[in-house]
Amino acid sequence: MTLDEIEELRLAAIIVGGAVHPDTKEIIAAPMRMSGFVSFSVPIIALMLFTPNQTPAFNACLQFINQTYMAGINHGNRNASTQSTRTDFAWGYCSAVVASVGISYATRWYWAP
Repeated sequence: MTLDEIEELRLAAIIVGGAVHPDTKEIIAAPMRMSGFVSFSVPIIALMLFTPNQTPAFNACLQFINQTYMAGINHGNRNASTQSTRTDFAWGYCSAVVASVGISYATRWYWAP
């Protein structure tokens, strides 16, 4: 093997390592990969931070979208070798949505003019 072939194989291993789930051997969807986190998360967070005159419903919708995306990342990169049920995922997702919307409402109420 030449050095170019070794370098090509090393690069391929890095790409496969970031795109294929190590436990299930399935390809992780691009938005759910850790390499896609910034590209897909920044627009959501920018909307949350920089949209003027947000209504409570708009804020709750953005929190819901953000938590749904985070749940997708967590599911895509989960430890598939441990036993967890759909109930576990649903409980965690619902708790995260309720907590994020509740915190956004509480901070809005506390710091609102």
